[in-house]
Amino acid sequence: MYKISFHDLMTLEMAGRVSEAPGWNHTGRTLDRSILCYVEEGSCSFLIGNNRIELNPGNAVIIPQDVFYAPYTQNGCLYQYFHFHAQIEETDEPPAMSRSYRYTEQMEHAPAVFYLPASFPVDSSIRFCLEGILSEMTRIDPCSNIKMNLSFFEALTHAAERSVNPSDRTLACEIENYILENLTHQPTLSMLADHFGYTKQYLIRVFKKQFLTTPAAYINDAKLSRAVRYLTESDMHIDDIARRCGFEDGNYFSRQFKKKYQLTPSDYRRQSKGI
Repeated sequence: MYKISFHDLMTLEMAGRVSEAPGWNHTGRTLDRSILCYVEEGSCSFLIGNNRIELNPGNAVIIPQDVFYAPYTQNGCLYQYFHFHAQIEETDEPPAMSRSYRYTEQMEHAPAVFYLPASFPVDSSIRFCLEGILSEMTRIDPCSNIKMNLSFFEALTHAAERSVNPSDRTLACEIENYILENLTHQPTLSMLADHFGYTKQYLIRVFKKQFLTTPAAYINDAKLSRAVRYLTESDMHIDDIARRCGFEDGNYFSRQFKKKYQLTPSDYRRQSKGI
């Protein structure tokens, strides 16, 4: 599994479509950029580092930057290539598709992150995005680079979605909804296990795969974020806000709030209102 991180949108360096005759091979090289190759027709074999990956029609492969690769085709092939700049590293971390920022701080400088296997099938949604990139290359449009990069991001999003089990993704979203609807009742992992009929360990694994955090951490973050809304939009007493957000102990609420926002609830309220 690859973790692919982009720190800005300007990503694609070059792209194109190439037809190679039977018996074609590349002596191999190492680039300072990564490559996505998608085989449309025929077949192609890629030696990437010490691994050999066979691509049939409809399959794609990711070649990380600074990794030696050498392609070869016995029967000939037609393939698309997309050179892009990103940070790529191998990871055992589970993929996450719908990371929720509804209850987290603004993450203006956080990179866009995708989790993808080294090779994967290209469905109609991914193919449409890749074709859009190649079509955009022929147009004289000052916005073409932006459109191409947006299409590339969308292609990676569709590819990453395929790496997540749909039933697990649905369960994770159901857990999230249950948490948000029951914040004032102080939901716990035991409550979630009883409600959904799964073990605590399984719920943690499914939820973390989807949201990159545990249910307990998500619950705490959601309660604090709801408290921010009450602090900025109401004159409710701090202890009442704590109880409304599922904290029985006002002092514990204040400690948790300051840990996350570096301000006490009272100071946060004064600062938000310019007092």
